[in-house]
Amino acid sequence: MTDTAGWTPALAAPTTPVAVAAADAAQQVAGLEVGVTAFASPTAGWAFVGAPAVCRLLYTDDGGTTWRTQLAWEGSILGRLAAFSACEAGLALGLTPRADSLNGCPVGNGDYTAVFARTHDGGATWTVTSPPDPIKTFTGLFHYRTPRHLWAVMQPFGYPTTRLVAQTKDGGASWQLARSHADLPPTRIAFSSPADGVAVAGDGLHSDTLYVTGDGGGTWSRTVLPPPPVPSNAVVTLSPVVRAGTPMLLLMRVEPDARQAPAGWTGTYAYLREGQEWSGPHRLPRTHAGPELAVVGADGRFWAASGQDLWVADTLAGPWEHRRVPLPGEHLRTPPWDLRLVPLPSLEVIADIAPFDNGVVWLTTTHGAPVGAVPSGQLYRSEDDGVHWTRLAVESRRLGPKCTRA
Repeated sequence: MTDTAGWTPALAAPTTPVAVAAADAAQQVAGLEVGVTAFASPTAGWAFVGAPAVCRLLYTDDGGTTWRTQLAWEGSILGRLAAFSACEAGLALGLTPRADSLNGCPVGNGDYTAVFARTHDGGATWTVTSPPDPIKTFTGLFHYRTPRHLWAVMQPFGYPTTRLVAQTKDGGASWQLARSHADLPPTRIAFSSPADGVAVAGDGLHSDTLYVTGDGGGTWSRTVLPPPPVPSNAVVTLSPVVRAGTPMLLLMRVEPDARQAPAGWTGTYAYLREGQEWSGPHRLPRTHAGPELAVVGADGRFWAASGQDLWVADTLAGPWEHRRVPLPGEHLRTPPWDLRLVPLPSLEVIADIAPFDNGVVWLTTTHGAPVGAVPSGQLYRSEDDGVHWTRLAVESRRLGPKCTRA
């Protein structure tokens, strides 16, 4: 691979890519809860469902009426799914040592293994590759720009506070390492174009330092955002939000630290990337039932959610039009990731929104499971701009029919 300014083309994939067929996945899936989702259109997308030691990736192309199982493994999903079109998607997943296979095809190394998987044919086949270097630990921080172009954050073995940014432009066959990186360990990374990206860094409770790159990650410069009207000792967490075809959002969560009493200024502020500048801060509407999130819809409107409530506006400054999602109230529930098996009060809250044209909105919920944990939510769909909702059964009852080297 030709060298790029700021990058060292020194990494080769440690394993040969493996082609995994969706037909080899265990097709009958029912009764599993929903985790992360990714939708490419009003009708097509992917949903991760599972239970302890059970992971399944399902696909629909008819608005969620029917689903087909494409990937089956034991382990977890790392971070988010990425959908680029009805035919293209990518994800990172973790495999357990006792079952380091995907659809029955061996793709691990007998240890806790992280692998990347991508598809270009609607999930009929998936190409599986490994992180770049076995002596550097994949942190689970990554960003897909396209199915073949992704960035990953690596941690050199024995250096817990050092993080390096790696990228591949050929789907993982070869990798490059950035020669320069942020002073603090990155906690999040995202790109809105092949050149333009952000990295959020932090130390301890804070993930409040923003770095911006204009050369694909070769060099980074620190950027100071206009501050919201909150105390200077507030705990700040920055989260970039990138969806294909929409401008980048940056969400700033502010709250008191654990030693302080709850405060009225607790909440989330949004910044919008406009050229090389950030407009904001704009405070998002909120309830006390859950954290706030926001996305840019395909039509350019802004959608925000908190707890069981949903809002839409033409601009981040508002006014916000309220939508109520008919989710069940609080009830006792045993969290699937809690080994104590003790029922706890639980409330189903909104975890993700995917708004498209013609009034179609996909909505994913959670009972508070952290990203990458066992799924705990459901999937809903609206065809009238969020006024009415239908809960979808993400299940597959088809029986499907080995893997070959790509």
